[in-house]
Amino acid sequence: METDLTIDTNALDAIRSLQQPGSEDLVSKIISMFLEDANRYRDEIGQAIREGSAERVGVAAHSLKSCAANVGAIQVSATAAALELLGRNASLEDAPAQFEKLKSAVAAARAKLVNQLDA
Repeated sequence: METDLTIDTNALDAIRSLQQPGSEDLVSKIISMFLEDANRYRDEIGQAIREGSAERVGVAAHSLKSCAANVGAIQVSATAAALELLGRNASLEDAPAQFEKLKSAVAAARAKLVNQLDA
């Protein structure tokens, strides 16, 4: 098993275990949904930070944290959790730095997950 700080392949293996013979590839479907949602939530968080909306940062980060955890995107989920906490505490001072980390984490997760689609 590959050890990777970007993607926990155990999460993908758990999804594979739910696959029913003859049905749509569940892993590909969930990865594709994550790839679409991650960009949307990332952009939403960035916009909310620029507008100073702590509540919107918290809500979007919570959603991203959850969908990232579903595919094992560890760094994305952890960084989104940090942003969620900042939003919940209405303290966006560190949000721009966390957002930069989030953008990098999303890009890294995207690259690893696209490889999973091709596997």
